[in-house]
Amino acid sequence: MSRSTVVRVALCALLATPALVHAQIATSRPGFQEGTTVVPRGMVQVEFGVAGTRKGSGVSRVTTLAFPTLVRVGVTPRFELRAGSDVWARVRTRFDTFEGVADLTVGAAWQAAPAQAGRAEIALVTLLDLPSGAEEVQRSGVRPRVLLPMAWSLPDGVTLSIMPGLMYDQVVNAQLRNDRFLSAILAGGAGVALGGGASGFGELAGEALPLATGP
Repeated sequence: MSRSTVVRVALCALLATPALVHAQIATSRPGFQEGTTVVPRGMVQVEFGVAGTRKGSGVSRVTTLAFPTLVRVGVTPRFELRAGSDVWARVRTRFDTFEGVADLTVGAAWQAAPAQAGRAEIALVTLLDLPSGAEEVQRSGVRPRVLLPMAWSLPDGVTLSIMPGLMYDQVVNAQLRNDRFLSAILAGGAGVALGGGASGFGELAGEALPLATGP
């Protein structure tokens, strides 16, 4: 299981028709987990953030700085389309630094089970990472992901969440060939309402790879 320490601070902006501007805003950022809600039909929601990530230690330590942006468009009361990117990514290792325009991600989200008393709110999120960014920070090939975020609302403004998922990834091996593999994603977290519209949350996420290799 690979682990990373992630610190994110995010702002959220809402673009909508006047009739929708007072709708409750639920974001998928700044956390690693995807949200279990979708934006209302006819609404366009834009989420901005700043993300710093550190993985590994010693000579294998890698730190990144990015500016994740997500655009969500409500199509039906329970379905949305989305497009996102880290916009600009800076990757620093012990020996070098790389930076450039980040890859684009497109996808959709379906709210499979709306919130009900005592039951989990569940969504199905499908994403496709496209190798569209600068060569210095571009990922190897197209990377599809399927995620199943779930959340439970508890008394006193407390929420618990978990997000299992699968990702089909690829890396370039020593022979300069693409090795494709299936990996599992698992994230969990907890949040609490602080009052005055503010809230706090914490989460832990990781990947286990490879589960299986492909051509």
